[in-house]
Amino acid sequence: MVHPEELPPDPFLNKIRELGLDWRVTSIPVPNESFDSVELVGL
Repeated sequence: MVHPEELPPDPFLNKIRELGLDWRVTSIPVPNESFDSVELVGL
């Protein structure tokens, strides 16, 4: 058993695009010195 987070995202994201749903990655700055930014995938 694997968690969905462990699977490669590309096949899933490609299938979503084939079904006519678009997605994009958005980088947002975070006020934390551990990270420069966080990337969010949105449909």
